[in-house]
Amino acid sequence: MAQNKNFSVENNLITWKLVYNTSVSISDLKNNPRLEFKTDSTGSIKKGSENLNKLNEYTADFKIESKAGKYRATVYNIRLYDPKAVVSSGETKVIYPIDNPIEKEWLKRNGTVREALLWYNITEIMNPFLTEIFTLKKRVKEDW
Repeated sequence: MAQNKNFSVENNLITWKLVYNTSVSISDLKNNPRLEFKTDSTGSIKKGSENLNKLNEYTADFKIESKAGKYRATVYNIRLYDPKAVVSSGETKVIYPIDNPIEKEWLKRNGTVREALLWYNITEIMNPFLTEIFTLKKRVKEDW
């Protein structure tokens, strides 16, 4: 399993980048409830998870750059929230999730992204979710 091509390492930080070719206004991204904008082009992905079986809750920061007919979304400072369960006297209790930067588990000492960990490839799992979050949907006119 290889690393997804949209992920790279810059200054020992794992980043995700994708260029979208569309003429739709990026201001429409502000309608996405998972995105919290700080400026017109920067912000953060709110804590959440797309599929608990594959990906725990995560947050991240993003930057959007635009040119005529296209825009590029860059995601960095990705933080995963691992729930920790404690078993005592027959009860299982989930304690407060631990906040880990993605680099802690997925960045090798040589500065590259680990391709897989026990057949689990974080870049392949996260890529479709990040792609979807930053995909602009064309508004459908409803005349009813």
